[in-house]
Amino acid sequence: MSDETGNRPPRPSVADRRLWQFAAVRDVVLIAIVLFLVWFGYYLRSIFTPLLIALTLAYLFDPLITYAERRAKMPRPLTIVLLIVVLVLAVAGLGAYMYTPLKTQTVTFANDLEAWAQDLTQREDLPAWVKELDLEKRLKDIQKNPSGVALPVLRAVLSGSGHVADALGGLFGTVTSLAMSAALIPIYFFFFAWQFSPMTRSLEQYLPASSRQRILEVVQRMDAAVAAFVRGRIIIAGIMGAMFAVGFLICGVPYWLLLGLLGGLLSLIPFVGGVVWPIAMLLGYLNAPTIDGAMEEGWYWSVLVGPTIVFAIVQFVEGWILTPWIGGKSVNLDTVTMIVVVFIGGAVGGMYGLLLCVPVAACIRILMIDVILPRLRQWSAEN
Repeated sequence: MSDETGNRPPRPSVADRRLWQFAAVRDVVLIAIVLFLVWFGYYLRSIFTPLLIALTLAYLFDPLITYAERRAKMPRPLTIVLLIVVLVLAVAGLGAYMYTPLKTQTVTFANDLEAWAQDLTQREDLPAWVKELDLEKRLKDIQKNPSGVALPVLRAVLSGSGHVADALGGLFGTVTSLAMSAALIPIYFFFFAWQFSPMTRSLEQYLPASSRQRILEVVQRMDAAVAAFVRGRIIIAGIMGAMFAVGFLICGVPYWLLLGLLGGLLSLIPFVGGVVWPIAMLLGYLNAPTIDGAMEEGWYWSVLVGPTIVFAIVQFVEGWILTPWIGGKSVNLDTVTMIVVVFIGGAVGGMYGLLLCVPVAACIRILMIDVILPRLRQWSAEN
């Protein structure tokens, strides 16, 4: 600003300026705040997980809610309530349809664990190092000395109903926490979705007026990349899970439904869904019929050939059909970069890191291309 004579007032000297008047200090503080919020959210992940899920749902469904509000003149609360009802009914219907086969396969899998350990010690076609593991003894040791929450459950499954009471005590807290989270997600989703658009619009007034348009353009590009990737991965994961389940069922792979669900969930993360391939071969091997300690002829179909064909078909459909048509080039990351990003995300943040690593990498790429690299080129040209 300038005074009445048109002259700018003198800038305060360095000694008279406050810390927040230095751009470098503001940048460092902003980065520190972001890192602290990430760490704080990860440290209290048991509390923030329902909030994160509800906020993600609000982000994904906001375009649909906004469209109904503008075109159909439906109030946002009414649209959100209808969405919640539809989602709950869809999940409940799918759960009811899959409950019986899923329960049967889960119980069968639990009952087969000890039988597999005994069978592995008697097979003649196993390497010596596998027999030296003495899996049967290890399972019995787990029954005698369990720890944590997962091992009491395993002990109850392996040793019969006599230990169910012990497992229930350890499971009570976990089940209660999951039930509360499931009940809180719709409530959080309602309020987040209700105020999502007004909240995002209100944030614009806190952006610097001189660079507001530029910031909004970069944020819109990030929003488009993240939204396309998340929505696309959810659809792709659902299709891949169904393909895994149907393929394993046709090939005679045991626990095909459990493997399909596992493959679908893992497919939310790029390149991770293929983990079900070796698991399917292992389960096929463990369930292959044997005669005098050796597997019957034709065992290779359900153990090697079938799971491999299913895996190859699913990966082909994902790479050449689903990802180009549904996911597109939303994140614009090459295959090698995505693999490295997934490994880094898993090593740094566990499951949270695996789920967030690709969208975060896409946002960093946009920042590098639109903000950082142009400034570096300008700096190098001036110096």
